[in-house]
Amino acid sequence: MASNAQSKLLLEAAQRYAQEVSPETLVALDERGISELVAAKFQLGTVTDPMNGHEMYEGWISIPYITAGGSCVGFKFRRLDDGKPRYGSPTGQKAHLYNVADVLPLSPYIVKLCLSQQQSAYWRRADPAPRCAYGLHR
Repeated sequence: MASNAQSKLLLEAAQRYAQEVSPETLVALDERGISELVAAKFQLGTVTDPMNGHEMYEGWISIPYITAGGSCVGFKFRRLDDGKPRYGSPTGQKAHLYNVADVLPLSPYIVKLCLSQQQSAYWRRADPAPRCAYGLHR
């Protein structure tokens, strides 16, 4: 978990990237069914003025990991071009679930975790582990 100082810097970066969303990012998100309004709600943006450690992701879509308490604990980045790798995250960053704040108040029935374009995990809070389903889910 990020320290308070790190979390503050990450949250500032998330807010800056969300304010600097590029037209190319909006097109890419729209192609995936994500409106500008939804992108703003979840602070999706474009890395145009990278914070220290994010320089290699300049021009990429930023996906901040925001906790239920409103702290930013990390990022995932998505390329806009056809280069590889398609996704990236800062070296040493631990994996996090995205958008935890919206999962917590849900009823105890089902949560769909999109792990990639090909795999989603379905989880009921009573289950010991997620059930995985393969195939494109839109």
